[in-house]
Amino acid sequence: MGGISLARDFRIVTVSIDPEERPESALARAGEMHAQMEGIRDPGSRWAFLYGRGEEIDGLVKAIGFRYRKVGNDFAHPNVVVVLTTEGKISRYVYGIDPEPRDLKLALIEAADGRIGESSLAHRALLFCFQYDPVERKYALYARNIMKAGGVLTLVFLGALYFALWRRRKPGTRPGDTGDR
Repeated sequence: MGGISLARDFRIVTVSIDPEERPESALARAGEMHAQMEGIRDPGSRWAFLYGRGEEIDGLVKAIGFRYRKVGNDFAHPNVVVVLTTEGKISRYVYGIDPEPRDLKLALIEAADGRIGESSLAHRALLFCFQYDPVERKYALYARNIMKAGGVLTLVFLGALYFALWRRRKPGTRPGDTGDR
């Protein structure tokens, strides 16, 4: 996700909803993921793997509005990434087994109010151009804001052109004067 880094801008928390999960399996999964996180000094501080007892899990999933059901030995649940603000409030749910990197990036920028990454100005411009579509469950170009930006740019261009032409005018001539006598 260009311009945003796990090492600097956000953290990931993976939570098991299986109350029978053992610490060994959570540590093994964490070890596998952390081994793939090259270039990150302390992967455990950037990506945590949590497990808990039934009542702890139930409290968490209820707090974030996540639903699941045990079906045999498996769990039926939506594939969702819950994006939180720095204050711990839910900012966005990003759905899908393999969410679009653009959607994750925009959700993170939105949660941080544009104050993460290499260029907060560029990120604020992205948020201006894209808005979350709850029906499609993804970010989409927001035509109204694109047209507003185009209108402003057109006015700036015309103003700069008018100013440049006004400055090139010969001294002592009046507008509309051709100089022929």
